Amino acid sequence: MSYIEHHNKYIGRRITRGLFKSQKGTIINADVNGVHNILKKALLNAVEADRIEDAGLHPTR
Repeated sequence: MSYIEHHNKYIGRRITRGLFKSQKGTIINADVNGVHNILKKALLNAVEADRIEDAGLHPTR
């Protein structure tokens, strides 16, 4: 799993509001793409800390 970093130039691009086109041409919902990146970052942090993060599994109101 790769760490999410800041890039000066992104290869993927936003097509229209709500749609993101990846480097390989895959069209993804922008919200789903954002959640995917957040999960990648959260899971990477959990693995690096040698513990299980379960806060996302038990939502509170």
